[in-house]
Amino acid sequence: VSYSWPTNETTAKTEKSPTFGQITLNAKTAAGWIAITEELTEDSLVPLGQYFRDVFGEAWGTEFDKQCLAANADPFDGVLYQTSVNEKVMSSGKTSFEDVEPDDIKALIQELTTKNKRRNARLIMHETVLDVLMGWKNANGDYILQRPSEGRPPTIFGYPYTTSDAMPDTSETAVSTPFIVFGNPRYILHGERVGMEFRVFNNTEGTMQYDRIYLRARLRQGFEVAIPAAFARLVTAAA
Repeated sequence: VSYSWPTNETTAKTEKSPTFGQITLNAKTAAGWIAITEELTEDSLVPLGQYFRDVFGEAWGTEFDKQCLAANADPFDGVLYQTSVNEKVMSSGKTSFEDVEPDDIKALIQELTTKNKRRNARLIMHETVLDVLMGWKNANGDYILQRPSEGRPPTIFGYPYTTSDAMPDTSETAVSTPFIVFGNPRYILHGERVGMEFRVFNNTEGTMQYDRIYLRARLRQGFEVAIPAAFARLVTAAA
């Protein structure tokens, strides 16, 4: 919406017509299962059902980040591969994640050209990529972002950062590869049709014949980058 300035008290104010976009979240199923034996549960000193439920929960945390950030039609597109996201390609010769320099981060931030786009924005990267940034030194050999006696700074160029194991790590470096994201995560939408469903199946033919107990985790979720223009990604050079 926008404002108008009536010339006097007899001038009609201008009606505004805000336009809403519509985004469809297509729910897809994610699931995993394992089989254990009754003998194993009987001999274990810990409750294995609860243990594997926690393990599946932790695995979903990583998968959640992947779908938001790094999935490539697998089955959703994360920010790194959403086609309409702003993109900053590093200069020729910078073909490795290790080649990232302060000017590259500055240029990435500048891809978001308005105050609204940068509001609550943050840098998102893998922990090993952050290690590269922490290794930056000036001409005198001093660390730029921290001294050996200091902890990591809470911001980089004034913006907070988040690390995620779902983002590409330095061992995955390659040409023409996105590896750092800048933007406000609130513009990634997540829909939950079915939350974490953990079930035990112990009345099956496998149980009767082989003493097997089956544990299954299942969810139905949807993900979408709602405002691609509010994100930018840093990409290694092609050559």
